[in-house]
Amino acid sequence: MYESTVPDIDGDGHDDAAICFDVELHDAKNRRQVGTATDCLSNVTPVGTGIALTGTTYFHLPQGTLVTRGNTTVQPVLHNTMTPSGQTVTHITGASGTGNAILWGSNRFDGAMGTVRLSGMVDMTNFAGNPGDPIAFDCLFVIDLY
Repeated sequence: MYESTVPDIDGDGHDDAAICFDVELHDAKNRRQVGTATDCLSNVTPVGTGIALTGTTYFHLPQGTLVTRGNTTVQPVLHNTMTPSGQTVTHITGASGTGNAILWGSNRFDGAMGTVRLSGMVDMTNFAGNPGDPIAFDCLFVIDLY
């Protein structure tokens, strides 16, 4: 985890604070790395046993960069859960919307618009909210460009 900023969320014209994580992007079918992503979390708010937040994700692909944003829910798992690769999972996360979730894009994604859906699993065992703390992500993003 490292601290950074993301494009304005609250409409005041200023970038907003975020905590960010860099991850590899893999093709879901063949598991080959296809790029990297930076997942930035803002407006992190505890709600009951879960967390509500605004997620801004930068997808860095050979064809260009695509930046998405969505309201995300994070909830503790109710069963002992592991990913297929054996990673412990402490929380389930998800986000979806019907409107345009694309903030901007470059190269092939310049002017792109579309919806984004996130379904995922995370391991927050070693995350205490401090710079350098890790979170293990195993998330699927479905981006439908129109």
